[in-house]
Amino acid sequence: MYTFVIRDDEHALVEVDLGNSMFRLTWREQASSEVVRRILIQAHMQVVQYDLRYWLSDSRTLTMLMPADEEWIKVTWTPRIFEAGLKRMAIVPSNADLYRAPLDRIVDGARSTSPFSVQFFERPEDGERWLLDRSVAVA
Repeated sequence: MYTFVIRDDEHALVEVDLGNSMFRLTWREQASSEVVRRILIQAHMQVVQYDLRYWLSDSRTLTMLMPADEEWIKVTWTPRIFEAGLKRMAIVPSNADLYRAPLDRIVDGARSTSPFSVQFFERPEDGERWLLDRSVAVA
């Protein structure tokens, strides 16, 4: 298995697992809007560059998603990630209301047009297991 680190700083750990065609994003702390957007733009670029199929985001440390970032994710980032070729996205969300409510709105609003399945999990291991379970039919 060939895994390498793209980013490792106070904000996030970003890994690409070429063996499993997986992108992993582990948020380490609440980040500013500028940092959140930069990390998501870079994430999209990595998914496209390495033709990755699975996305695992561990967002348990995030405490809020600003309204402007929610709108940017909906209008700008989501359409781009829809075209990136993903098959499944697993998210381990924070339970902080100021993060979870915007995340739920983003995911619920995009479900009907999403080309890939998105699921929430309590633990990253559960999300990874689901992502890599080849017996689960991908809609």
